[in-house]
Amino acid sequence: MEGEMVNDTLGPLRQFPFFSRLSTKALKKISRIVEEVALPKGTVIVEQGTVGYEFLLIEDGAVRVEKDGEVVNRLFSNDFFGEIAMIGMKPHSATVVAETDVKLLVVGRWHFEHLLEMTPGLWKEFATVLCGYVRSQ
Repeated sequence: MEGEMVNDTLGPLRQFPFFSRLSTKALKKISRIVEEVALPKGTVIVEQGTVGYEFLLIEDGAVRVEKDGEVVNRLFSNDFFGEIAMIGMKPHSATVVAETDVKLLVVGRWHFEHLLEMTPGLWKEFATVLCGYVRSQ
């Protein structure tokens, strides 16, 4: 996944549920390790069957989620993906393709683990959001 680098991630971080209640100090820590990437429409962002090393948050745009070539979901601004494959070091269960030009916030696995250790309250926020996601499936 190659894209144009973008700056100023502190504001966009607040739009995601698990970051919204964190302190400005915590958000500044997070903003230093988040890579903001712009990708054009049609880009395959993750491919089903490949191991996930990144957690991706959609800052702007729309993506489609395909399982075995069939569209099973669409995700939009403030949604995220890749977390389950990244945490479990398992293959992605679906392919994700940019339906529009998209801006993503990308956190690599090592940075994500470090972030959870260094940011009080983040693990709880993340677990709460993931539980809600699992219940909705």
